[in-house]
Amino acid sequence: MAPNHQGSCLAWEKLLILRLGITQRGLIADRRTGRWRVFGVARKPRAVVSDRSTTEREGSPPWRRERRERSSASMPATADDAAIVEECSANTMLILSMPEDLCLNYANTLSWRGSNAPAEKLHGLADILRWTEQSEVVQPAGSQQLRRWSRDHQAQAAEIFAEAIALREVVFRIFSAIAVGASVPAREFAVLKAALADAPSRSRLARAGSRWGWFLEQDQPSVAGVLAPVLWSAGDLMLNAATRPIRRCANEECLWLFIDQSKNSTRRWCDMNSCGNRAKARRHYAKIRGL
Repeated sequence: MAPNHQGSCLAWEKLLILRLGITQRGLIADRRTGRWRVFGVARKPRAVVSDRSTTEREGSPPWRRERRERSSASMPATADDAAIVEECSANTMLILSMPEDLCLNYANTLSWRGSNAPAEKLHGLADILRWTEQSEVVQPAGSQQLRRWSRDHQAQAAEIFAEAIALREVVFRIFSAIAVGASVPAREFAVLKAALADAPSRSRLARAGSRWGWFLEQDQPSVAGVLAPVLWSAGDLMLNAATRPIRRCANEECLWLFIDQSKNSTRRWCDMNSCGNRAKARRHYAKIRGL
């Protein structure tokens, strides 16, 4: 009786599919789609009987799962990166992101500046640290270290907070002048320039899990260190002010700073639903009274 070569080939094919996920002819068994692929051509799979568990039978081949797990791992690429991550979580700061309008957002922590009762959001160094966390700027581990330090050194923390508020007002006056087309006051520019000189340099890039950031080291907490991302943002935005139109809310009681991203760069209000509608209502009332 002649040997059944076709039957033996099919049996060998099934064995390769079960163990490696490929066939003798190089067909890739893609169990996620229920089809085989070879040189970009999809073919229907033959029925395969396996005594493996349902999860393993329906999942990807072992070699594919291992490769996917290796590629998705968030371990640092080098021992140097591993040390940086460990340091960041211990006693230093990692600046995770820095929106271009971060300095404006910081200036806006005092809102309704032109009204009789401005609204203040910051009342201590802990509030500034909380603001940086909420802005997703600083790694929480670094701010926690500063928060513990501020509790143990309340007098120094109060000094840093006072300097931080003074810098906030400098940032507001600089960008308020840019927003209305006025020249930047020389005194405010000198203060910002000095603060930037004292700020840590952006010279050490670090990895934290799947994210990247600027790694900062400080021997002693300072206002330039705490506000480093704000100061960097202010310097960068001043350099790009010609192409990034900076505006101040036309409501004289508001004076909110923002980057105009409207299509025609004609935005006047911080929010049309608040200051914009108030201005409309005010004009309508004045018109009625004039009649």
